[in-house]
Amino acid sequence: MNANKYQKLAMRTNDGKASDRLIGKMQEYDMKFANDHSDNDCVDIGGIFNACLGLSGEVGEFNDMIKKWVFHEKIWTWNTQRKKLVTFSGT
Repeated sequence: MNANKYQKLAMRTNDGKASDRLIGKMQEYDMKFANDHSDNDCVDIGGIFNACLGLSGEVGEFNDMIKKWVFHEKIWTWNTQRKKLVTFSGT
């Protein structure tokens, strides 16, 4: 499969309205969040988006460590990797 075919297949579920939905949800829930932090229905969309991007970045770093170990023959030391995993998990 080439890149063009992959892109076409990957976009099958994209109806072109994702940005409108995201902006709408941000406006809806950020206003609720700003007005009343005690409401259980309030959602900090910006915070969730930031957390998702941060988590995906950390997972990408972990995947890169695995790739280097498997494909680039970088030495895997459990103590070093465990420290990085603890950093990734935030514990």
